[in-house]
Amino acid sequence: MGLKKLYPANELGELLLYTIYNARARWKVCELDAKTIRKMKADLNKDYSGFSLVLDSGYMIHFINRHFYEKQPDHRSITFADIERIGEVVNGYKTVKTGNRKDVDALVFTKFTDSGVFELVVKENGKEKTLSGLSFRIMRH
Repeated sequence: MGLKKLYPANELGELLLYTIYNARARWKVCELDAKTIRKMKADLNKDYSGFSLVLDSGYMIHFINRHFYEKQPDHRSITFADIERIGEVVNGYKTVKTGNRKDVDALVFTKFTDSGVFELVVKENGKEKTLSGLSFRIMRH
């Protein structure tokens, strides 16, 4: 069985449509800006020049199933508007650290906002120069 074609999505709504129809798709959310690259180099001692933040339809299913109706009392449910802001979470992060999963090169970005503490977990792919969204949650203040 071959891999399904990867469709490019131009916006979150388009990615959602691909997700609903079980098509393999990717939304390029943003490129890491120069300030973020410098900050990540200082924080993680690694150069992320040329990296982009992406969201794949497979992980969109996780975002919807797990975090649209949040069961943890210290977290709030995420919205589509929140997902549209994940580029801000990366390019305006307060902290970044390596994830605790041994099977994936993961990074955890945290950003403090008026509506909660945004935490985005991404998978790093050095070959493609992407940070791919794995999970996203918002903790209440």
